[in-house]
Amino acid sequence: MKVSIYLLCYNEKIYLPITVSYYKSQFPNAKITILDNYSEDNSVEIAKMLGCNVSNWHYSDDGRCENKDGTIPPKSIRNRFWTDEEDNTWIITHDMDEFLCINDIQLEYEDKVGTTIILTNGYNMIGNSQKLDLSDVNLYEISTGYRNTLFDKRVCFKKGPIKKMNFIGTGQHVCKPDGNIVYSKEIYYHHHLKYISDKYLVNRYLNVYKPAEKNSPNKHYQYKNEEEVLRHLSSYKKIDNPGNLLQLKPLSYYMRDKIDYKNIKLPSIIYTGGKKLTKKKLTKSKLNKLKVTEIKLLLKKKNLPTYGNKDILITRYLKK
Repeated sequence: MKVSIYLLCYNEKIYLPITVSYYKSQFPNAKITILDNYSEDNSVEIAKMLGCNVSNWHYSDDGRCENKDGTIPPKSIRNRFWTDEEDNTWIITHDMDEFLCINDIQLEYEDKVGTTIILTNGYNMIGNSQKLDLSDVNLYEISTGYRNTLFDKRVCFKKGPIKKMNFIGTGQHVCKPDGNIVYSKEIYYHHHLKYISDKYLVNRYLNVYKPAEKNSPNKHYQYKNEEEVLRHLSSYKKIDNPGNLLQLKPLSYYMRDKIDYKNIKLPSIIYTGGKKLTKKKLTKSKLNKLKVTEIKLLLKKKNLPTYGNKDILITRYLKK
């Protein structure tokens, strides 16, 4: 069973390693492609270090989607990028802050019983981080949220039997699929981990989302100031009606592999002292200061084996 995962990205250096690590746990053999809207942070470098493919796209002056060679995919980037995959490949596609609670064993079962589209129940998850980089919370352990049918997205489907998804508008919230449509009997959780930190989101809305929408037909994030953003967040976080909040199973409950969350914060790996670690000559003393997981990422980038203790890994890296 082949699985291809597509994640949309614009300046996602914080979420990207967390989301990719989650899906590597759930689908160890999947191909992961980052659909990057010309990020201005180090998202692309992080994606490549994690072994992801990267494809660039952007909005043209008239608001249409273009890929890097200037051709314009029909209707939406979300309806186009997966069409070159082989038939019978399972596609998972959504934004960087969304997590589908399914793994390869469950999807293989759905495949065997003839399912072609996975049904989901969406939940907005709520956190209380006080930091811009979300470093004081573990996103895999967020368990408070509320039901949001807007995120009952059809984010997982089987190409071949499904000819077109016909996603309507931005956000992939509505679609009119075409083909042999067989919905799963099981309904899987779909967590939207966006409302984790007011500080983080105020910065994103005013300094990231708003400029990115300059040529986009999507105008969700055109708030004038912090007060307007906080008013919007208050309504979405349901803080005026705590009775709407639910205690749900966190992502860690669904993960096949337990991941050391502290070791997937990759921006510090790539940028050390404001310089790109990958562009510097790494000596033995510098490598000794890195974590084992960081050295393994450097070896993986060179297509070298990543087994062995720290001394073996360092010796292997220096030999090349």
